[in-house]
Amino acid sequence: MVFFTIKTDRKGNEYVFAEERGWVGGKVKRTFQKYLGPREKFADVPVGRKHALAPEDCTVKPFEFGISAAMWALARELDLPRIIDAVIGGKQGLHPSAGEYLTLAAINRVADPCSKTQMSDWFLGDWLSTHVPVDPAVLNAQTYWNYFQRLAPEDYEAVELELAKRVQAYYHLTWDL
Repeated sequence: MVFFTIKTDRKGNEYVFAEERGWVGGKVKRTFQKYLGPREKFADVPVGRKHALAPEDCTVKPFEFGISAAMWALARELDLPRIIDAVIGGKQGLHPSAGEYLTLAAINRVADPCSKTQMSDWFLGDWLSTHVPVDPAVLNAQTYWNYFQRLAPEDYEAVELELAKRVQAYYHLTWDL
């Protein structure tokens, strides 16, 4: 069973953790721990095993995590959104930049391909919605086509060339055969 615990640092600040304990080598040990945040964010959360919530009292919102998190991390390491923005331009109003939007669209195509009209639903059920500040309402077919219409054939080549240079430098690759 997972329960919440409070830990206090040397300055007296309290932090909430989700923990699970189990038998390991004949002793009770912590088998899982996840930092959740400062105590003030969890004023109504019962703490300790005596106050554990019953499963029927909990609301769980599952998120897809693995592939989209890995792809977003790689896109950020290679600076893919900025590369695209440098070629075709950046932000337009409240929407994400072209690089951010096209990177999200590419991740969608790999992680869980869906129609452009369903991208906002995919995004809301994915880990990216908790880490990428994008209004899901803009993840729609019209915005998708607006961004892709800005890409000329020579833009694809420019993005590919710059991305290849980044991959070569980042992974210390050589073109020698």
